Amino acid sequence: MNNLFKTLGLTLLLAFTLTACNTTTPSEFLVMSPWVYDSFENPDLDSDTRDLFVAVFSISTWTYSEDGTYTITYAQNAFDPNNGTWALDEDGTELTLEEDGDTDRFEVLTLDEDVLSLQYVDSTGTNILNLKH
Repeated sequence: MNNLFKTLGLTLLLAFTLTACNTTTPSEFLVMSPWVYDSFENPDLDSDTRDLFVAVFSISTWTYSEDGTYTITYAQNAFDPNNGTWALDEDGTELTLEEDGDTDRFEVLTLDEDVLSLQYVDSTGTNILNLKH
């Protein structure tokens, strides 16, 4: 009986250890694969301006690399790509993008294996950009 408890205890410890080692960090989710447009929200925009934002975002692909760089490309080379560096705070709640001395900060609402949801405030109001794999 004593061996049964030892075996059971070791099995549970091993299972817990393996589960703890397989935890994916927010940064790992970010660099898994390119992100593409899913939806955009800003209740303060008129429909024409909103449609313009959606048109640009819907042809963009956001790629984050492990070396701390990012690239945003556009279908059919409609625009020049955006390239720079990215940083994600330790708890995965703020994403900073820097390009040519300009810095943009995003509140990360969701970041997992399927969804990257970013909120940012600019002159148009509060925007929420949802990206997916």
